[in-house]
Amino acid sequence: MRHVLLLLPLVLLHIPIVTHAAAIHDAATKGDVAGITAALDAGAGVDESDGKATPLYLAVKGGHFAAAKLLLDRGADVNAAPTPVLGPALMPALAKRRIDLIKLLLDGGANPNSKRSRENAIHIAVNLG
Repeated sequence: MRHVLLLLPLVLLHIPIVTHAAAIHDAATKGDVAGITAALDAGAGVDESDGKATPLYLAVKGGHFAAAKLLLDRGADVNAAPTPVLGPALMPALAKRRIDLIKLLLDGGANPNSKRSRENAIHIAVNLG
């Protein structure tokens, strides 16, 4: 019983982190700048991955410029790749042909030589025209 009581605070400490991660991912997916700000202010990690995506990746994938800019302004790693298959946030920006997002990411330090699976970002851009 004593061991259970000792572990209880650790379990309870983990719950808000999970909630913050879900909140920032949901807000980034929707492009909800106020929601992203609230989640970050409540302690969510700006680069927190759920194993599938980071908030920046989700914001860019959804085409949400203001949300992506906020995340970069708050310190998001522009080159973080949620998985090797997906690559960094530059990849969905290229796939969507969103020049504004591509410029934002490159200006923020995105590596133009980054890769998704076996594809290089520059090759993707050339193939998409």
